[in-house]
Amino acid sequence: YRKIAEYFKVDVNYLLTEDEEFVVQASEQYGSRGMKQAKDLIEGMSGLFAGGTLSEQDKDAVMKALQDIYWESKARNVEKYTPKKYKKTGTDAEE
Repeated sequence: YRKIAEYFKVDVNYLLTEDEEFVVQASEQYGSRGMKQAKDLIEGMSGLFAGGTLSEQDKDAVMKALQDIYWESKARNVEKYTPKKYKKTGTDAEE
């Protein structure tokens, strides 16, 4: 997507759907493992929505809520499971 965006001189987000943007953001922040988790989440939700009668707005709202929960849990896990020696203190963040 990046190369296409550069070629057409548009923002890469212009070319992405919300789901793709979520996967790219997960990849940038958490690497390949985060990308796989994001893809799995989207695929699981797509299967859940396949036979349902939810409107598109309701599907979008559910997906947004799940993405918000995903980001919150990732941030909480980073805080909880990062060893103290790797955590940035107030003075480290300024450097």
